[in-house]
Amino acid sequence: MHTSEPGLGSARYVFELVQGLVEINTPVALFCPSNFEYLQKLEASGAEVFAVSARKVELCGFAARITRNVRFLLTTSWYQLRVTRRGDIVHFQFPVYFPFGLIFFVLATLKKCLIVFTAHDPVPHKWLWPGHLRGIERNTLQFAYRLSRRLIVHNDIARRTLIQEFGLDPRKISIISHGPFSATGCSSNLPAMDEFWLLAFGSIRETKGIHLAIQAVQRLNSDSSMRVNLTIAGRVANAREEDYWRRCKSLIQEQPQGIRVLERHIPEDDVGQLLRGHHAVVLPYLDFSSESGVASLALSNRRAILATRVGGLEALLAACGCGIAIETASVDGVADAISKAVRGGRQMLEGMGAEGERFLLSTRSWKEISLRTLTLYTELTATESR
Repeated sequence: MHTSEPGLGSARYVFELVQGLVEINTPVALFCPSNFEYLQKLEASGAEVFAVSARKVELCGFAARITRNVRFLLTTSWYQLRVTRRGDIVHFQFPVYFPFGLIFFVLATLKKCLIVFTAHDPVPHKWLWPGHLRGIERNTLQFAYRLSRRLIVHNDIARRTLIQEFGLDPRKISIISHGPFSATGCSSNLPAMDEFWLLAFGSIRETKGIHLAIQAVQRLNSDSSMRVNLTIAGRVANAREEDYWRRCKSLIQEQPQGIRVLERHIPEDDVGQLLRGHHAVVLPYLDFSSESGVASLALSNRRAILATRVGGLEALLAACGCGIAIETASVDGVADAISKAVRGGRQMLEGMGAEGERFLLSTRSWKEISLRTLTLYTELTATESR
């Protein structure tokens, strides 16, 4: 298993999957940055870990970002060449941004390894390079897809995206759903409904539509008798999202009542307490074909979701009564969904959260995900040995 991401939901996903594979006696080693958030927990579980150089992801200037990423690429590439062997399955999770991430795929191909790639985001949330240079980024991503013997996505929309956008063979694409993320300290009982508390959680990206949630809450607090509170908890995903977040903060300054911002990384031990104080999680995502780790977190901890029908969110809303659909990705659409949640009250929201938790645990457990991943590995090696 190969990942370049040291923290946040990406690291949690890799940790849960590797731990699940270890528990079903799969010989797996994790190749990760030395500052991987769950390194000690994985080592304690018996997983083999190759910790390479640290990868810093804090916001900084352009030159500093290039320098630290080049250093990480060089040291990690050398380590990958040393430890991989012909016939190894190298399963990529969250590589560094393309075109640079292609280096790892090329090295695995040169060592005659079998590549599996989980395409968490079949198309990037936001392209790294502008204008005519974007073709380089897109072509290197497509080349990585073609070098991969198997591709994993989390929902059918993502599968169709890979087929239509990149012309890939449908037979090499498998759907394995995202798993649950439980949090300690989160009560299954919701707070009293004297005020309504809504949470927007995770890395701040324009595709998450946070600006719509801000404006919807501001509108409702101007017109409604019940106070609606919005907590925005997380930090900017990367430098490309800084301008968007500045626009969001300008919107908040126009009418800050009821809006709380926790602009920082929320440690895992604090996530449960944060969820505990909120009635629901808002996900007004825009153009989106991926799976939402935040939705999995919310439902795993019995919090209903208010979500647009895009990407994996559409499948969740269709499969179980886990939340309220935001019918249009607009201020009106978000405000209408919030109003429905307030009118439905605590009992309705608790029922939605419980239904979401039951659905995830019964259909998307990490044991089931690990077993399906192992089956894919077995099928791949059997095919290659013929």
